[in-house]
Amino acid sequence: KFILPATSLEWRDMNEIEEKLLQALMEEPALRATRGLDKELLDSAAGKALDEGFLGRPWGTLPTDFEGIRHIAEIAPGVLAYSADLDLSPILGKVKAPATPVLVFADNDGLVKVRITFDPHDYARVHLHLIGVLGDPSPIYEVPAARIDIINCSEWFVGVNTRVVLTSRLTGGTLEIGRRSSL
Repeated sequence: KFILPATSLEWRDMNEIEEKLLQALMEEPALRATRGLDKELLDSAAGKALDEGFLGRPWGTLPTDFEGIRHIAEIAPGVLAYSADLDLSPILGKVKAPATPVLVFADNDGLVKVRITFDPHDYARVHLHLIGVLGDPSPIYEVPAARIDIINCSEWFVGVNTRVVLTSRLTGGTLEIGRRSSL
């Protein structure tokens, strides 16, 4: 871990604060209830669903298969970003995203990634919700020193081909779900 000053707090202090917040959040009834569930059943059902697609929409789906989808931009040649109003509660729990998710489509592969942004103060709630749904995250990979804007990062490898990456930066929180090769 990097021990760098962050305004008046140091990174180690921020980790302590987050731990206390996580403990306090676990006292919420909805989150407390997830502790008694059979993790293997929870993991396999959620993992299977995310490995097949996003919120019931299969990976590889074309933009024309979505209702109410709006084109945002071309990210790169053959890679298009769209937006759609979707119920994100299965992924974010009670946290409300301030913007609609970005759905990324590749010419030959259809839907390959979804990017959801949220307030960085909601990171702990989203993190706990994902632990309740997906189980414990994979071991944290080391963040390069050049990426000091990242405060927290967790990732889950779900099923055979899907990766879930949750980050909290100084500028906001991000949840990316997609094919492993697209993240």
